[in-house]
Amino acid sequence: MTGDLLHKSERRVRLRRHAVEGKGFKRVPLGREQVGGGAAFRVRRRAISLVEALVSMILVSGLLVVSLDMCGAAVISSKGMFDQARARFLAQSLLAEVVASSFEEPPPGAPSFGTEVGEATGTRVNFDDVDDYDTWNASPPQGKDGTPLAGFTGWTRKVQVKYLRSDTLAVSFLATGIKRIVVTIEYDGGVVTTMTAVRTDASSFERILTPKGN
Repeated sequence: MTGDLLHKSERRVRLRRHAVEGKGFKRVPLGREQVGGGAAFRVRRRAISLVEALVSMILVSGLLVVSLDMCGAAVISSKGMFDQARARFLAQSLLAEVVASSFEEPPPGAPSFGTEVGEATGTRVNFDDVDDYDTWNASPPQGKDGTPLAGFTGWTRKVQVKYLRSDTLAVSFLATGIKRIVVTIEYDGGVVTTMTAVRTDASSFERILTPKGN
């Protein structure tokens, strides 16, 4: 009878040992003590090694670096698009102003390339023909009356006007019936955008500004 009890007790210990080891526990003998004919054991969970901790830290650090790079790129891209939109506004508004001007000095003034007497006052308020705007630049950009545009500190607007040949559209040093207008927008010393328009002496603007008979 006693032998059967010991045999059953040892069998139960072995079954518990296999169950514990199957769940990922490590058994550490405390020393064989005869407790009901079996041996006593202490179990503990498997600890994370130093190498595993370092690998985890490296992986997390790498993911953080990638995330920060992506966020930084998104911010830079968003700012670039915003600056482009502002630059287009500055260029389009000034280009429209120039194109709407007379092709050359209206009567009774004598036509000449560039500003005429009394027109160069530091603002565009007296500009009345396209070539008056040649070499104009302002930083920050201004309205026609010289009022600085709010929110454009560090921005610059420049205008260049050239005659073009009618056959090749190449720059001409002689007066022709075609003028090319180039507006350049800069920010912090770098060019953000450039817009170009062509104005002729036969455009609809010219017919409105200088009707026949004047």
